[in-house]
Amino acid sequence: MVVLFAIGLYAVPNAFAYTISDDATGGDCSTIGTWDSGSNTCTLTSNLDVVIEEDNSNIQITSDNITLDGNGFTLAGTSGVSHHTPAIMVFSVHNTIVKNFVVEGEFSKCIGVGWDLGGGGQVKSTFNVVKDNTLNCKDAGVSISTGAENTTVQNNSVNSPTGVIVSSAYVNEIIDNDFSNTNEGIRFGAIHNIPVHIFSGNIWSDFDEPDDGCYDDNSNGFCDDPYVFSVGQDDTPKCTICELQPPADVIFPVIIVPNNITIQATNSTSSSVTFSVTATDDTDGNLNPSCTQSSGSNFPIGTTTVTCTVADVAGNSSSKSFTVTVLYDEPEPTVEEPIIENAISTTTIQNAQGSSVPGCEPDCYIPRIASVEHNDVVTFENNDSAAHTTTSGTPSDGPNGIWDSSLMMKGQSFSIRLSDVGEYPYFCLVHPWMIGTILVVDGERVPQTGFVSVNESVYEIQYNSQNVEINSIT
Repeated sequence: MVVLFAIGLYAVPNAFAYTISDDATGGDCSTIGTWDSGSNTCTLTSNLDVVIEEDNSNIQITSDNITLDGNGFTLAGTSGVSHHTPAIMVFSVHNTIVKNFVVEGEFSKCIGVGWDLGGGGQVKSTFNVVKDNTLNCKDAGVSISTGAENTTVQNNSVNSPTGVIVSSAYVNEIIDNDFSNTNEGIRFGAIHNIPVHIFSGNIWSDFDEPDDGCYDDNSNGFCDDPYVFSVGQDDTPKCTICELQPPADVIFPVIIVPNNITIQATNSTSSSVTFSVTATDDTDGNLNPSCTQSSGSNFPIGTTTVTCTVADVAGNSSSKSFTVTVLYDEPEPTVEEPIIENAISTTTIQNAQGSSVPGCEPDCYIPRIASVEHNDVVTFENNDSAAHTTTSGTPSDGPNGIWDSSLMMKGQSFSIRLSDVGEYPYFCLVHPWMIGTILVVDGERVPQTGFVSVNESVYEIQYNSQNVEINSIT
């Protein structure tokens, strides 16, 4: 808390219980402690109890460059009279240090820094340091009054009603002090003459909890927001209770989805697909993710992208996707053997065993010359271990387009019906040494004689409606 008010100047004390100066004995230092003339340091050697008289300070530093070290001992005062002066006064001196004191009791202020308006004239106090003290006085821990410039108040723990009183003082540093047990951290007076001071790292009595706006999400021991008052701000106030608060949850939950799924459908529209998606969070534990399509639902034929999302209590959200592909293969159509009308009979021609290599000639097809009635069915059967074709034409001239079985695997067959009377040579496209001939005759015609050439051999063909005679000529 910051209080602004007009504050009067200190009255010049009439007397001092102890004065510390830079003479051979350090003034009264030897009465309360030890004096080191080399460093101008007076160090207390025991607790010091004094009776406070009206407007009378207990210890006064009267020379520059003095260090007054309380050495952890207590300066305590008792009194029943009204008084305004501090227990330790730093007036009209420069470059002094007051440290390591425990000041308590009936003192109005524990430590005061300013100038002497008495007979010595207006002599400023500059570059003095008050640090590492525990201060518990009736009004304030430290008072920086008129004429004090560049005073440093650092690392003090103040249990007085007010932490520091600043009145018409200039460019002072108030850093790293604990004002958490005060009613007001800073009290300003005569603010029309106050330039900007430096505040940093202090703990404020009314700015040290989340309800006051003090949050420490990065857990560095300082409030995330500054302590703001009318003449400045503490950009890095320390945090007390905030340090005990758990850090903000900024970790995103982890969501686990399956690998891309491919499934075969049993119908041409869709298929039911099941899958598992889980999520965990470092703070909230197991979470329940939601997906754009649920497990066990029907997925259409094709590829569907499924996106799953989950959020923790703090609002951190994660999402992940995978695909579901549903395949459907159209069944092979049933092929019915053609019904050949007016067929008189069926003739079967087979591949010779081992005909996939040369050596089966001339009987690579059995029979190598077949005579059939027109409109009869001719069936080619592959009982060889290799794949073969039956293709109309000759190896030398190539296919003539009348028929072609394409590759027939072992055990497969191929049927044709030839309506026109004539001679039909054929061969295997894969094994061109396999050749054969089909003779189509009309049983109602008169006997005829013809010739056919197979593998450079000439055969005489005589046929009538009852039989066919084949005689080798060459």
